[in-house]
Amino acid sequence: MILVLTALDEPLDWPITWNLIRSSFLFGLVMVVVIPLVSAVSMLLVARRHFREMSLELPATYKFDDQGFCAANDQGTANLAWDRLYDFVQDRRVLLLRRTRRIFFILPKSQFTEEELGELVSCMRKAGVRER
Repeated sequence: MILVLTALDEPLDWPITWNLIRSSFLFGLVMVVVIPLVSAVSMLLVARRHFREMSLELPATYKFDDQGFCAANDQGTANLAWDRLYDFVQDRRVLLLRRTRRIFFILPKSQFTEEELGELVSCMRKAGVRER
């Protein structure tokens, strides 16, 4: 389109054509490489911020038994019954208790001992909560 508009205004010669092709190539490169790269970095930073906000970085007390799970801190209390959970997912740092595929409760593993984590996972398995 730019080549056509330029050709209408003045005669089109090779240096002008080459500059327009090069600038359109650079624009395409920015659209295909730079913008997705910036988006990926910003999503990573947003995910880290959300993790800090969801775990609240507050001292919390956790209680669990055969019926469910309770987490409390000075911001409030969360009670989750095992039969209301969809499944749970864990990695080396967190344990996610999922109510649905998109609604979950984050438990940082650093706030539990190995025995407590084992008991928690055992309680969920006994209650029939699936592990992903």
